[in-house]
Order: sequence, then C-alpha cells, then structure tokens
Amino acid sequence: MAGIKDYSTTQANNTSLNGISTAEGMLPSNLNNAIRALMKNTRDWYNDSQWVEYGDGSGTYTATYASATSFTIDGVDVTSFYHAGRRIKLTASTPGTIYGTIASSSFSTNTTINVTWDSGSLSNEAITNVYVAALSKTNSSIPTEIIGTSNIADGAVTTAKIAADASASSIFSQFVGAYTVELMDIISENLDNINIALDTDFWNGGQRYLGAIDNNYKAAIFSGTENEGTIETREMELFPGHRSSITNVRPIVDATSTVTIKTKERLADTATESTSSSMVASGDNPVRQSGRYFKIQVKTPSGSVWTHAQGVDVIASRIGLR
Repeated sequence: MAGIKDYSTTQANNTSLNGISTAEGMLPSNLNNAIRALMKNTRDWYNDSQWVEYGDGSGTYTATYASATSFTIDGVDVTSFYHAGRRIKLTASTPGTIYGTIASSSFSTNTTINVTWDSGSLSNEAITNVYVAALSKTNSSIPTEIIGTSNIADGAVTTAKIAADASASSIFSQFVGAYTVELMDIISENLDNINIALDTDFWNGGQRYLGAIDNNYKAAIFSGTENEGTIETREMELFPGHRSSITNVRPIVDATSTVTIKTKERLADTATESTSSSMVASGDNPVRQSGRYFKIQVKTPSGSVWTHAQGVDVIASRIGLR
C-alpha cells in the first residue's frame, strides 16, 4: 500500500502503510515508521490537492487502456464519480501527463470513461495514474454570489456568448444615422466603453437594423451571425366559447421555419406542446392540433438570413364545446 489512493474504506483491510506492516501484532518499531509514512502520504496529497486519485473508491484499483480516448476502471460501477464534464489528469509512459474532460461514462462489468483530451491521446500500454478534479461538475461546492468581475479571465465573456443568451423587452426595426468621431461621444466619451465594432456598417448611417430595448431598458442593436429566432403569439381562443381544430399554419416570415402549437382546455391548465412541424414547399406547416386556447410558436434556424416576421395565417375550424 503506497499513498492515500490505496487506503481502504474497510478499516481492517489497512494492514500495511507504504510497505510497513500495521497488522495486528506489528513490531513496536513499526509504529513510528508508519506515522512518518502517513505524514508523507498526507503531504504528497496536499502538494497537489486539486486532483484526487479516486480509483474505484476503496483500496488499490486497475485502470486499463480501451482506446486513444477512453479507459476503464475495472470491476466496479463508478460512473457517478467519473461523470460527464469532470476534469481528468492521467499519466502513462507514452503521453506523459495529459489533461482532458470526461465526455461520458458507462458501466458493464467495467466502468468505461470516454475523454476529450486537451492535447495528446492514450497508447495501448499500462496506465500509471488517473486523477479527477476535486470539484465535480454537478452538485459542486462552489458557493453562490462569489464570482465577481475580478475573477473572470480577460476575453472570457464575448459578444457571441452574450448574444446566445440575449433577451429583450421590446424588438423593432430601426435605421441609424451616420456618426463622426465627435458624435461618438454621444454613445460614450471612452472608446473602451463602446461595444459596437468600429469596422461595422453601423457607423455609416442609413443602415437598417433589428433594434431592441433590453431588460435593463437600454437601447441595443443585433448584429453578427443569426441565432435561432423564436416568435410566439399571444394566447388565443380562436372561436370564443368553442374548441377549435388547427390543420395548417403559414408563417409570414421570409425564412424556412418550423411551427409548434401549445394548447390548453382551461386557462389554468399547463399547456401541451405539439411536435415540431416543418415547412413544406408551399410555405405551409401542416399541423393537426385541437384545444380551446392556443399559442403558436415559429422558429427560424440558426444561420438563416431573414428580414421580417409579421405573424401567422391559420386554418382552423370550430369543433364544439367539449
């Protein structure tokens, strides 16, 4: 037994410490040697405590090559510990020390761990050590409300990442006027505070943009590669006092779109969502959905170029009270 990784969670199984016998009837001279070994093992772990050699959770373990991007922990199900998103450090003769992120894990006789390596890969040889990050991806010990601006790496927050999660209280079409260097002061006197790239058409004037008021009531424009667009109608009772059946939706959007319908029988009910309907060559989205109250959702795919979205044309019929 050499190192914390080999300690067993069954107390009686811990009968040696770095080759020093700690079994019943051990030599008295082994006591101080065992204490020194324990201190060494503790310090070895502490020197790089962000990584844990978990193994199979108790005692010695066997890690075996499976492919260039996978290995196994033999004979035990440890998928909950080696879960997707957790970081890995592995040592072996050919790659040396390599780092990666667990992509997936599964169990059948052995636990197979698939890894996306930062660089390098495994060779068909003995694996020396497998370490996992002390912090797990799920149920981590990081407290809330502690990550401030001083803890975020430069360049970590990009306009692309912000756009991927952008929300707005109002969206509209707008034209922008031309700007001179002096007029840029209207936006900010500090060039570093202007978040619109200087090489965009925004500054030329006369350009039509999709404008917005964000949730902090600040004016903004959308630019760059188109994200998936989602447009949803208000909740409608198509035939007051009666249920309805919708058989076709035609999005008034100049892009190939999909349609999903949300239905309720009562306003207090949780909406039931239909499967997505794709647009056919005629520009229609065939559907078959019945209910009392409806919301129609139209989605345009990421990367599609479109300039307007007016609403939807619906073919529906009244089908009764219940």
